[in-house]
Amino acid sequence: MQAVLATRGLELHRTKSGMRRTLPAVLAHYRRLGLDPATVIDVGVAAGTPELYEAFPRARLLLIEPLEEWRASLEEAQAKRGAEVVIAAAGPEAGEIEITVHRVLACSSVLGARRGDDVDTQRRVVPQVRLDDIARERDLSGPFVVKVDVEGSELQVLGGASAILGEAELVLLEVSLFELVPGAPLFHEVVGWMHEHG
Repeated sequence: MQAVLATRGLELHRTKSGMRRTLPAVLAHYRRLGLDPATVIDVGVAAGTPELYEAFPRARLLLIEPLEEWRASLEEAQAKRGAEVVIAAAGPEAGEIEITVHRVLACSSVLGARRGDDVDTQRRVVPQVRLDDIARERDLSGPFVVKVDVEGSELQVLGGASAILGEAELVLLEVSLFELVPGAPLFHEVVGWMHEHG
């Protein structure tokens, strides 16, 4: 049965097996363990992460996204959940940074173009903020849940979030096993960085 389902891109697993393969299942597990953050920070929002927002309905919600093209999605979350929105990239210092905007917007990166994608991209300058600065300015309190999906600049984002990380109970990072964007840290490097920073 598994082989037949696999041909259609599906898989079947027991719900009581202890394996959590989806974001809603992972978040439900942490809620059962008592995770109840005061603030959820979503960095690299794109179209949004509704499963994350729904898992912690009482938490304050901060959305950070550098591309204006996603503004409608951000405003929808703002209207539905009272989310606070910052149109900027997150990084280790405040200022401006150049981002490569990919034809598939969710693949845009401050590190540049993906290998072989130079033709279908454009560059633009966007504001850059530090998560610690935003948290202080907006009087955000922990415990925090932080989600970062920034196409290779995860460590740059975390480099501006040392105070937040000190109060974070859960950090969700999308990282790669392969270098899709030149200079992007790989899975083992991100795990090592997180270990070194407690």
